[in-house]
Amino acid sequence: MIRGLRAHDAPTLQRLCAADMKVFLRVGALLQAKLALSEAALAALMAEAGGPALLLDRALRDATPAEFTALAERHGVSDVNLRMINQTDGAEPGWRVLVLEDEVDNPLLAAAEAAADSAADMAADTTVIPTVAVTVANLTPALRGPVEGLLAARADDQRAAALEQLRYAAPPLALVGELMPMILADGAEVVRERAIGVLIGAGAHTAVVDLIRALIRRDDDALARLAEPV
Repeated sequence: MIRGLRAHDAPTLQRLCAADMKVFLRVGALLQAKLALSEAALAALMAEAGGPALLLDRALRDATPAEFTALAERHGVSDVNLRMINQTDGAEPGWRVLVLEDEVDNPLLAAAEAAADSAADMAADTTVIPTVAVTVANLTPALRGPVEGLLAARADDQRAAALEQLRYAAPPLALVGELMPMILADGAEVVRERAIGVLIGAGAHTAVVDLIRALIRRDDDALARLAEPV
């Protein structure tokens, strides 16, 4: 089964999207619509001139596998040999995944996924975001509790409550910056608003907060106004 990158892969998603925060947030919006990308497919798209434009195309969010070929041609990335698959082709039920053609039915990927599933079963209750793990170990007790609660939370209301506790703990901006990609990429609206509250409390620049809100709302006019101060 091909799952593609998910919200817990936020560090990898952020790395592949490089400095393009607009694409990074759009990938999060695609995940909300149950459309994932494999690591190889996202890397290939970001290396193509038309790749980011394809990801930002609003038609992609609800595209079917049959419609994807035309979208790829429209943005000049048909030579990348991308394919959108669904449950019929090996994706998780209810999900669509953008992959490279060579990833479909690839025995090497199947073996790697089996190993990953085995490791996940052994650590089912110990999920840790890799880039935050070392930081958490070095936090003061007042901060460690709220951060660990946030990482362990699953439901949206639990994550929102954990973020409110974190805001009261007054975390430094550097720590908040490490947590934000994970939260903003896959959070429900209530979670994103609480996350922005944490950013504001930590002293984030007003332009950064306004930029995040504009990207979430897909407000092109606001983005244009923010270009100069950013």
